[in-house]
Amino acid sequence: MRVILQVTAGPALGRQIPLQSGERARFGRSDVADVCFPEDGEMAEVHFELDCQSEQCLVRDLSGSAGTFVNNEPVTEASIDDGDQIVAGQTMLRTVVKERPGGPKHTPDEPPTEEPVEPKRSAVELCQMTDLEEESLQLFRPSHSPEEFFQVLTENNLFADAIRILSLYLPKRQAIYWAYRAVDEVFPRELTSEERAALDVTLAWLKDPSEENRRAAMAIAEKLEFANAASLVAAAACWSEGSMAPAEFEEVPPDPKLTAQMAAAAMSMTATTGEVPSINDRFRKMTEIGKEFLAGDVELPA
Repeated sequence: MRVILQVTAGPALGRQIPLQSGERARFGRSDVADVCFPEDGEMAEVHFELDCQSEQCLVRDLSGSAGTFVNNEPVTEASIDDGDQIVAGQTMLRTVVKERPGGPKHTPDEPPTEEPVEPKRSAVELCQMTDLEEESLQLFRPSHSPEEFFQVLTENNLFADAIRILSLYLPKRQAIYWAYRAVDEVFPRELTSEERAALDVTLAWLKDPSEENRRAAMAIAEKLEFANAASLVAAAACWSEGSMAPAEFEEVPPDPKLTAQMAAAAMSMTATTGEVPSINDRFRKMTEIGKEFLAGDVELPA
C-alpha cells in the first residue's frame, strides 16, 4: 500500500507527503515531528501519527485536547481510505490511497487516477534530510527557497552539497534522469560496456517505469556491486519505489531518501573520477544540467 497526503487547506496548501507500507510518520508543528508544519500555529507540536501498513493505514491522535478529525469526526485511532480528509489545526489533508506501487486504488468501472505530483519540500526540510558541510550550513538562511539555496551553494563552489539538496528536491524520476545525464555526458572517460548497459537499463525504466524494468535495474546494479557511477544511477531507479527484497519475499519498501542519495553519489563519483584539477569543472557541468531541471526545460524520456 502507498498513501499520499495532499494538503488542501492551511498554510502549507499544495504540499504532498508520500508514505509506503512499513512507514510511520508523526505530523506536527515542531521539528520534533517527522513531517513539520511550522506555520500552522494551531497544530500541536506532535499532532498525529500515520501508520502505513500493508493492508491498511491508521491515523492516531497525539495532540491531546487539540484533536484530530477524519471526515469531520474526532478520532483517537481510525483507518483511512482513499478520499478521506484529515484535519489537524488549520491544516486539511486529503488522502490518496494506492493498492500497490505504480497503481492507484480504483474500482473496475473507474479509470485510474493520474499519478500525484511528488511533494515539494522546503529548504529547511531538505537541510534536515541530509548531512551538509559546516560551510554550507553557515550560508543557509531560513528564508531561502530550495532554488535559492542551491544557487548559493553553487556560487560558493559547494557543489557536492548543492547536488545533494537538488537531488532531494527534484521529483524522483527527474533526479534519476539528471544523474543519468551527468554520467552519460560528463564522465571523464569512455564508459565500459557494463557501465553503458547500466545506463541503458535505467533509460528503459525512465521511458517505462514498470516493475520489470525496475527489477532489471536492480539486477545490473547488484551485478556491478554498486561500485561505479553508472551502477548507482541504476540503483537510484530500482530503489525509487516497489520493494528492495526479491519478488518472492515480503515487501521491503526503500527509504524515501535512497533515490536522491544514490543519484547524488553517482554524480559525486563522476566529478571525482579523473584528474583532480578538473573536478570543479565536472561539478559545474552537472549543476548546469541541474539548473535545466529547475527551470522546467527538461522533458523525461518517452
